[in-house]
Amino acid sequence: MGGIAPRETLPPLQYGAQSKKHEPAAEVKPKNKPRSTVGAVVAPKDKPQAEAKEDTPPKLEVNEVTSSPTDVFKNLLDMTHVPPGTEPAHFHTIAQTLMQNFELCVTSKSSVVTSYEFLEVEFYWYNQQSGHIDPFTHAAEEQRVSGNWYFHRAPRRVPPNSQSTAPVPSPKTNGFRGGTRKGLDLTFGIPANESTVAYGGILLRTLRNTQTKKVTCGPSLLVDEVLRSIGATELSTLVGTHWGGDTSAFVAEPGPNRMFLRPVDGKATAKLSKMYTSPRIGLELSRIQTLGEATASHPRVQYVTRPYRFFTHPDLMGSIRPQTFYGLLQAHESGQLTRAGIADVSGMKPSQVSTFFGYVEEGRKAGPGAVKEFVGEKGKGVGPSPARFLKMAGVVECILDDSGGERVQKKQKLGPTLSSMFANGSKDKPAAKD
Repeated sequence: MGGIAPRETLPPLQYGAQSKKHEPAAEVKPKNKPRSTVGAVVAPKDKPQAEAKEDTPPKLEVNEVTSSPTDVFKNLLDMTHVPPGTEPAHFHTIAQTLMQNFELCVTSKSSVVTSYEFLEVEFYWYNQQSGHIDPFTHAAEEQRVSGNWYFHRAPRRVPPNSQSTAPVPSPKTNGFRGGTRKGLDLTFGIPANESTVAYGGILLRTLRNTQTKKVTCGPSLLVDEVLRSIGATELSTLVGTHWGGDTSAFVAEPGPNRMFLRPVDGKATAKLSKMYTSPRIGLELSRIQTLGEATASHPRVQYVTRPYRFFTHPDLMGSIRPQTFYGLLQAHESGQLTRAGIADVSGMKPSQVSTFFGYVEEGRKAGPGAVKEFVGEKGKGVGPSPARFLKMAGVVECILDDSGGERVQKKQKLGPTLSSMFANGSKDKPAAKD
């Protein structure tokens, strides 16, 4: 289970029982025959033998060893030492630590602090070296450095028919996205001095004001709320003027117009909210151009239903999303949640639970061949539709099951590199979380 490492204090050093103070030996009168001195140490006659000293260990100062919550979390954001294939479990630890032990703080022009609780986040991680090739990652240059804020720009993509697997900037990458396309990530990954090409972003989707309890749901509305609390109207002004280009999420002495992470008082986290997982919002298979490409080896098939969305209080997020239902269904089928619990947690009516479950079963019965309904132009707009998304999820289960074993997302198998994908003529590109 993730979380803040407990305060560690080195225990006092323990030694064996101290020797008692030696008493002076009783005087022994010499016998007529002198005792042999071979191999013996004889004290000089002009110097009396020193009295044995008390066997006391040297005094050592024992300092307290503590790990601050911020330092622990920074270490979690470093993916350098995370073994390939264990990324999903590590994402869970990061999400649990962020959502249960930190809050988002925003300071206004007059340094008034507004704090928010995290209710929903999503993970995106692209690392070609480890084999975690998530094609839905933005792959923005800002996502190469851990622990910063990244306001969304146009995503980087691999050009069609390119022999290289490295994403290149879009002509629109230099500007921040506006309108309903705005978004905000907390970056994670590897140190800046590493040569490995990797991009990581934790998309913030839902916040709750800790004072007013107002819930802000959706990436674009979330950015609007941040700008409102800071007192800025444009992202370019906020990042370039107010922050001077410093996008660090960890600020020791935050001034006005800043945004930063702050550890939550331990007393405030005594009662922790249950965290759930599900597929990410808005992902689909429409960028796969032909039916022949939609196999278990294709990155989009592998990652489209990965449980990389973490959330609490689904009942506070408006109408139930099909992704949320599918995540709760997975929890039910793995024994973590009862069938009735799905309705209790989500606020759905039992009849609606049965209807949504029927959509998943329809996809499972249709089998891999039904993926033709979700690739290319036919696959656009699947995400918001319960009937279409849940059927697609059932079909994807079949494709991954037919690949020779349990589902990829449960086994956490590594996907192929983009090199092999493009060598087979795919027109797919590492796109973004639109």
